[in-house]
Amino acid sequence: MFSPSKARLYVLCVAIAATLPTAHAADLQDEGSITATRSEPATKEDGHAHHGHTMQDSWTEQPLLRKARNPNRRVKLLRVDGITASQLTVQAPNETDEAALVEQIPLKEGKAGVRVRGKLQGGWYRVSARANDGNSRVGTLVYFGNPGPAPREMLKTSLPGLDLSPAILPTEHQNYRSGETWPFLVRMNGEPLANQPVRLETSAGSSDTFVSDEKGLVNVTFPADFPPPEQREKPKGGHHHRFSQQFVLSTHVEPNQGPAQQSSFNYQYRPGAYDQKNLWLGGGFALLGMLAAVPLVRQRKPKESAK
Repeated sequence: MFSPSKARLYVLCVAIAATLPTAHAADLQDEGSITATRSEPATKEDGHAHHGHTMQDSWTEQPLLRKARNPNRRVKLLRVDGITASQLTVQAPNETDEAALVEQIPLKEGKAGVRVRGKLQGGWYRVSARANDGNSRVGTLVYFGNPGPAPREMLKTSLPGLDLSPAILPTEHQNYRSGETWPFLVRMNGEPLANQPVRLETSAGSSDTFVSDEKGLVNVTFPADFPPPEQREKPKGGHHHRFSQQFVLSTHVEPNQGPAQQSSFNYQYRPGAYDQKNLWLGGGFALLGMLAAVPLVRQRKPKESAK
């Protein structure tokens, strides 16, 4: 049991912690670290025409590779929006033979299913579609359980033309998150592109532009632009699915000769690690712990002096 003096100290500390203001990680973000512009996302009825197709969601005019509904969990069904393509290019992880690394899957009505390669070939698969005219490419990621070694060969392999791809992939239970910075790679026919602008757009209406370095690497920071928890739609699929938003990275090159080329990469990102957590209240509890330890330290010092 606490002595009366310790009990009064404990009550005082709890009262101090309770009066501290509340804040979320998004509220404490350094606004100077990211130059982002926000705009209201367009409605679905606004559909923009791009490369002969109508966009279903008009938060971006860039082509997208989207997940389509499929009852078979072993097959990831993807739909190409924004370009006219005839096949998907699937890059499998953990293959040492470059010929076995890439697979071409025909598109039917703009859709195609991606299956796991072999019994132990789970993990990240990189999927892309190139327009029939060869001037535009869109890419994304799909994930299967039971991953093997890190897909180094898949990340090193560049596709013909302008290619925008991840340089590092999230681990099995992680994802791209707001507030985090992830590297991506811009290459032209396998060679890195330096000083190449890459534009980020999110389904929340944020946008930003980053520039690649001499190695073609571009560090992209995802904005903390998630709505308050009470305004978020409940994710479909039960408690195993968490709230997320879409993003697309895009870049284009206009050579001296020939048509311009465009490449994009789209996927999803989730709230940061401190989303919905009260940072001030956490600091208050830490202060409470330190204050509660003061009487114990004071009692220990006289005992050591007596010895």
